[in-house]
Amino acid sequence: MPNFTTTDGTTLFYKDWGTGRPLVFVHAAGMNSTFWDYTIPFLLDRGFRCIAYDKRGHGRSDVPGEGYDFDTLAGDLHRLLDKLDLRDVTLIGHSMGGAEIIRYHTLYEAEGRVSQVVFIGTPDCVRQLPDHPEGATEEQIEQRLREIADDYPRWLDLNIDAFFLQEAFGTSDSIKLWAKLMMQQNPVHIFILANKSVLSADLRAEVRKIRLPALVIHGDRDASIPFFCGASITASIPGAIFKVYPGAPHGLVLSSKEQVNKDLAEFALRADRVNPNLQPKEKRL
Repeated sequence: MPNFTTTDGTTLFYKDWGTGRPLVFVHAAGMNSTFWDYTIPFLLDRGFRCIAYDKRGHGRSDVPGEGYDFDTLAGDLHRLLDKLDLRDVTLIGHSMGGAEIIRYHTLYEAEGRVSQVVFIGTPDCVRQLPDHPEGATEEQIEQRLREIADDYPRWLDLNIDAFFLQEAFGTSDSIKLWAKLMMQQNPVHIFILANKSVLSADLRAEVRKIRLPALVIHGDRDASIPFFCGASITASIPGAIFKVYPGAPHGLVLSSKEQVNKDLAEFALRADRVNPNLQPKEKRL
């Protein structure tokens, strides 16, 4: 299996398919790179190189008991881009994966490897703060974490319908089961640590530093990451494109896969996508 080693010795699995400009996919907490199986083939057919990896604690990667903070996760993403010496990269993140991209930009943007970013159902600040009253209260956050810790399989059963909104979007029972089984493979402890990172973060100031072409996709019935996060990220990045999916849930990468794939391809092919600070690739002997 192709893999790379992070700075703390954790080994992560990745897949690297196709040729052309690289698109790097960062999945959500509880999922793994398989989540992109209905996105990557569409983009391969349009001439892109598609790279997806299993973040630490997920899928075919090592499962350390720590390292689920955004600094470490962004460092893992940095190691992948460095190992493959990727340039002119489009980073595509869903949910927590998008938040990792935000922190990656904060820590590593100066390297100039990335030319554009895509945020799908991404959080910038979920929790309530004095200047952010619409966020979740500490009590609501603690209740969610308790429910996961008390009975993770039951929590999945209770929330999988909201993840897909099956009746509205016609998602099959088989897709629901496939996604649930993917999440059930994730250790409960790791899922809780990842959720703590998402629910406690305030990335708004970091988002405002992004000056790359950006696409933001968010369903207005997202029950996992509130819609106001997508609106806030869009307002914070000059020129960002906001694609609102009416009535769509958090799992829209699968429930609205045809539209997501179309929007990703159109954005990745934009003529004005190039980062003016992009560093030229060095010739290697």
